[in-house]
Amino acid sequence: MGKSKGLIYLYPVADDCNHNDLLIAKCIKTKRLNKEVDNLLKKLIPLIYCQSKKNIREIIDRYFECGIINGLEKKMVESKIIMNQICSEIETEIRDICGKEFIATVYIYDEENKHLYLGASPNGIPGWNEALESLEITPGPNVGSCGTALYYGTPVVVSDTYTDDKWEIFRDLVTKFEIRSDWSVPFYYEGKPVGTFVMVSREIQHPTKEALQLVINKARELEEKLAEIQNDLYRIRHRIFKIEGIVDLDGKIEMVKSELPQYLEGVNRKDFIHPADSLEVSKLWERVKCGEKINHVYRVKKQYIEKDSEEEWIPVEVTWTPIIDDDGEVIACQSVVLLDSPKCREYEKTKLHLKKFFKFHAVTDSSGFAITQVGEGIRNVLGIEPTAWMGIKKYVNIHPADVNQAYGALYRSRDEKKITSSVHRFIGKDGSVVTLELHFNPILDDNGNVTNIYVEIYQDTPRCQKFEMLAKKNIKCQ
Repeated sequence: MGKSKGLIYLYPVADDCNHNDLLIAKCIKTKRLNKEVDNLLKKLIPLIYCQSKKNIREIIDRYFECGIINGLEKKMVESKIIMNQICSEIETEIRDICGKEFIATVYIYDEENKHLYLGASPNGIPGWNEALESLEITPGPNVGSCGTALYYGTPVVVSDTYTDDKWEIFRDLVTKFEIRSDWSVPFYYEGKPVGTFVMVSREIQHPTKEALQLVINKARELEEKLAEIQNDLYRIRHRIFKIEGIVDLDGKIEMVKSELPQYLEGVNRKDFIHPADSLEVSKLWERVKCGEKINHVYRVKKQYIEKDSEEEWIPVEVTWTPIIDDDGEVIACQSVVLLDSPKCREYEKTKLHLKKFFKFHAVTDSSGFAITQVGEGIRNVLGIEPTAWMGIKKYVNIHPADVNQAYGALYRSRDEKKITSSVHRFIGKDGSVVTLELHFNPILDDNGNVTNIYVEIYQDTPRCQKFEMLAKKNIKCQ
């Protein structure tokens, strides 16, 4: 068949991929499994039950081998398959025991956002799961069957939702969708309830001992099968991706195993670390070489994580673990990188609070005088072409009254090998005065010598506003 241009542009696809392959791959990539992939898996039910020559797992394995999906996405789909299979199995088995129709569903509880989200429901009632996912649910003694089961950590059987107190706050909902009975069994991870295995019916159902035990057993089976990938499921839900690698003592990345397409092997860590984080990372790396395990967050070029992405910097959480030989010498380092982890998000809140004020950057030589690189943003701020600053060895448009303060901060950064900052005024091309906040970040070579100074330049920051206010009052600004 002809290839869809839009999909081909987004995802590299093997020549033998068919239309369903492309649709599933697109759904996996966008992480929208609750609707699109569920519907597609229903169409491919024979594949799930191995009633066809081609098993769904073989399809997913082929996607992975072809590079259509990454390792984490593969695990995400495998977990969906596990949950769907268990749901379908118990629906058949309980029908044999009770002679009644039940619908099996798996819900995962997102404690942080207080929501149940759908794990699997191959024969779900249209609209019911979407309605539940939209509710904010805090586990409690009378919060439906699932909320109560999560609260007590025990199975909860509601034979008639229309009259049971546990469903009072959701009575309108169960009436609308005609959910008459709801049995919920929690399943656990590391001793804590993380989701529920649920059987619902549109009739009043009083479980027999055999039927209830079957549901409990299936919940335990689900728990057991998902235990190995619970950490992955957490990262899937929170879009936390992992890259593992071996780094030699010079910082060169030797081997990479990643859940994302990446282009790091053979690259030196210094090539993709943000210059403003270079000094701190260099100091931490020396501690790693001495045998210390380090966990830290810093910024890297996004292009090294996702090819053809926009030119920007993203925070990553990195754990370096020294590899020690039989003589007790550090010979290399194992590196584990997490993207979009809680620590990364906290870093963005606390350390990147100036990001919205960033305008452009400049790089000087080791003396701090000769400018070797200037960002394009200088045009918008000062009306000056970047090339006008290149190679300059003088007080580049700095207001005469602020020269000593500006270069004092630069020299301290160079001589003391530390990050410094200052606020001072520049003269624009049209003669206007512009107040800017500068951060000076020394970049060190392997011997600890300063090779360059990376200057981050911000406008309209709180410090800039304070400087201007004090300047109007003729108060000396620091």
